[in-house]
Amino acid sequence: MKYSVKDKKTIKELFSKSNKEVDDVYGQYYDEIVTGEKYERKNPISFERSNILYENCDFLNLDFSNLKFDNVFFVNCRFTSCNFIESKITYGSMLVFSECKIYRTKFDHCDLAESWFLNCFMLIVQLIDINLSHSVFAYCGFKNVVLTGKCNISGSRIFKSNTWFSLGFTDHRSIICDEQTEVDGFDYTVKRKDFMHNYVFSRTGKVDVSESVAETYNNFATLFKYNNYPSKFGELFYSSKLELHKSLKGFEKLKSFVKLITCGYGEKPQYGIYSALVYIILNSFIYMSGIKWNGELIRYNWSFSSEGYSLTSDKIVDFMKCAYFSVTTYTTVGYGDSIPVGLLSRFTSVTEMLFGVVLTTVVTGSLLRKMFR
Repeated sequence: MKYSVKDKKTIKELFSKSNKEVDDVYGQYYDEIVTGEKYERKNPISFERSNILYENCDFLNLDFSNLKFDNVFFVNCRFTSCNFIESKITYGSMLVFSECKIYRTKFDHCDLAESWFLNCFMLIVQLIDINLSHSVFAYCGFKNVVLTGKCNISGSRIFKSNTWFSLGFTDHRSIICDEQTEVDGFDYTVKRKDFMHNYVFSRTGKVDVSESVAETYNNFATLFKYNNYPSKFGELFYSSKLELHKSLKGFEKLKSFVKLITCGYGEKPQYGIYSALVYIILNSFIYMSGIKWNGELIRYNWSFSSEGYSLTSDKIVDFMKCAYFSVTTYTTVGYGDSIPVGLLSRFTSVTEMLFGVVLTTVVTGSLLRKMFR
């Protein structure tokens, strides 16, 4: 899905998601458009003008030093080997990058609070001591993007990223974030057809994108951990494990699946309760093949005939008795009023007792860890 800064309806939707009023920030619109220009060291650019839109422009080996951006919009532009140094946004104005390709570029000691990056792709980008508080990165791709030094991303939103999601920090302790900082969602369906997309995938080979997404989620989880936001840490840690699960194969994927359904990787202990209920119900059907209830034998020979699957009141009552036996076996209570009969029921009861002890321990441990954290 493509977003253009010229599409006011789309901008309104994005602003509404960040609790901003469109008219407050979009009241001053650009009154000049520069199209198809190429700027390089021998043909530098001047930002003395405000309320201007650059469309389909190329910026090559340029230094944007000590600049003040006053309602400057870049639409479908390409930045290659550029440096933004000690530049900032004029108070009350906007800086928007829409559908831009930013390649081998450095942002150093810039104040770009409340800037907008819409449907952009960043490749090998350094963000050094930069203020990106309350900025929005919507539908963007990131490949080898690194935040270094004292960066501020408080209140920033990174959502619906696509193509690639490789974003990290050199020192998590030096990055400032808060509870409003959001990292949400990756769209695997978007495929970019440009030189950057080809560059990325020609050098990454068969590396699964989900591994990169998982690593980035884990980076942000660690960031929230060091900034003392345990709930945000838990959410992103869980997301990182889900993404990593997609790239696993064979036995490793099976182990990951077991961790998911038993405790949600330690972050969703309720998953263990759901799994236990399903397991108890399934075993209740198995126990209908043979248990003794207060001396009364309950045994069904399930057949493929219509009579074998007919539902009667007696079967419902027997199923409830088997469910009772399954619960007491799972919880290892064992009142002694019912016992398994036959090899299948006995084997099932043994495995259910073992599974019940292990799963109860896992769920309790996950719950206590979340409470104390």
